[in-house]
Amino acid sequence: MNSAFLCGVIAAWALAKLAVGSFFILTYAQRRRDAEYLLFGLLCFAVAVVSAGISLAYGADGSANWQFTSRLSHTGAIAAGALNLHFVVRYTRAPYLGWVKLAYVLAALFTAVNLSGHWFQPGTDQTLSSEVLGKVVTHLVAEPTPFGAAFYLVTTLQLGFGFWLIGAVFARGQREAGWVMVGASVLVLTFVNDVLLTTGTIPSVYLVPGGFLIYVFSIGATLPVRYRTKEQELEAVTSDLAVAAEELRSSYVELQVVQDQLSGKEQLAQVGELAAAIAHEVRNPLAVIVNACASLRRPQLAEDDRTMLLGIVEEEAGRLNRLVTDLLRFARPMKVNRSPVAMMALLQRAEARLSEGVELTLDISDDPEVQTLWVDAGLLPLVFENLVSNACQAMPSGGTVHISAALEAVGDRHEVRITLSDSGHGMDEDVIERAVDPFFTTRPSGTGLGLPIVERVIKGHGGSLDIVSRPGHGTDVVLRLPVRREGEEEFPPRLQRLIDAARRRP
Repeated sequence: MNSAFLCGVIAAWALAKLAVGSFFILTYAQRRRDAEYLLFGLLCFAVAVVSAGISLAYGADGSANWQFTSRLSHTGAIAAGALNLHFVVRYTRAPYLGWVKLAYVLAALFTAVNLSGHWFQPGTDQTLSSEVLGKVVTHLVAEPTPFGAAFYLVTTLQLGFGFWLIGAVFARGQREAGWVMVGASVLVLTFVNDVLLTTGTIPSVYLVPGGFLIYVFSIGATLPVRYRTKEQELEAVTSDLAVAAEELRSSYVELQVVQDQLSGKEQLAQVGELAAAIAHEVRNPLAVIVNACASLRRPQLAEDDRTMLLGIVEEEAGRLNRLVTDLLRFARPMKVNRSPVAMMALLQRAEARLSEGVELTLDISDDPEVQTLWVDAGLLPLVFENLVSNACQAMPSGGTVHISAALEAVGDRHEVRITLSDSGHGMDEDVIERAVDPFFTTRPSGTGLGLPIVERVIKGHGGSLDIVSRPGHGTDVVLRLPVRREGEEEFPPRLQRLIDAARRRP
């Protein structure tokens, strides 16, 4: 065994590490995942640089060549120390990424010192001979500066810490880490040997290239096994998810059946409640009409009385007609067909409903999203007509109806906030709570379906309705309509209301 032989052997080891590193980097490039593959490939490249420097050192003559090969091997060793710590932390899933960042900072500092030629103390180089298997091998060594000594200490601690992390995951049951433990232990021992040789402490030969080779192959054999284990675990999880999805689908079908049954019963109850309410609302005007008709049959009825009774019949018939119209609007399925509707057209419909002595004031934003709404052109005018009509009836002696509209941001979306205010007598809390209940009214001539229809229309657009009022202080009806544009995806109203409500939360 001589220096030329060691030069050739270690050079071959360097090429082997380059090949292994290239394989893992290409594997990472194809898959674009598993950062351990990239880190391990870079680690192999750094170790190949270490081996190349040591190989050249065994074939070099003179102090100048030794300085170059020493800087080359130390540059690779500095990078390898930081990359190895990063790889081990990723491999073991240890929460020490902060230490990894520190390792890279120290590596940059050590590299600058190494390349500047301040690694060894000047004038301390000497020749150290050692006998291996009967052959004499010479090494040029020198005393390190404090920076060089710090690197040897830091890297030894890094390797020892990495060995401890690997041992910890092995103890937790990851048996494939056992081979990595063996390689890491060999690497630690060979690195300590080379540090002692480089500083002239013991006569020996450089063993790090061989130790790194064992370490590289121990990891190279483990990573594919680990990947296959992960793949099997993923397949098991996928299978479990498929079973769970099938169970969920079956549960959903069963739930749908139960829900349909409950919905049928609920609909019957609602039909009964609605029928009772309709009977009550229809009975009163019918009774008036029947009584009026009975009076009209009297032969001695005066003409003035006849005219009065006919007027009563006409009025009650109109009331029944309004009731039927409102019932049809309320009971009809809510299907929103959106189209661009000018805000001014809605305001004109509202103005047409004003009673004598009632003034309309406006405060409408000039934002295009407010000036043109993407809503149902047949349904939304009913909202303004009903609200203005209610406001006028709340102000029999006259007053002011104020309508404002502005664009508001709700999370990453926008909504149009429309407020209709009156200066009427207001409502107490009990009336507010029941205001949108079908057939609830505080007026003798009302059907009690105006606000319920308004609420259905607004919710059909994915919006909301709020009432703010106090007795003697008027009433504010606040409408919120999510901004929609032509071609924009729209969810069902119930789901859209949940989404918009979630966005409004702080």
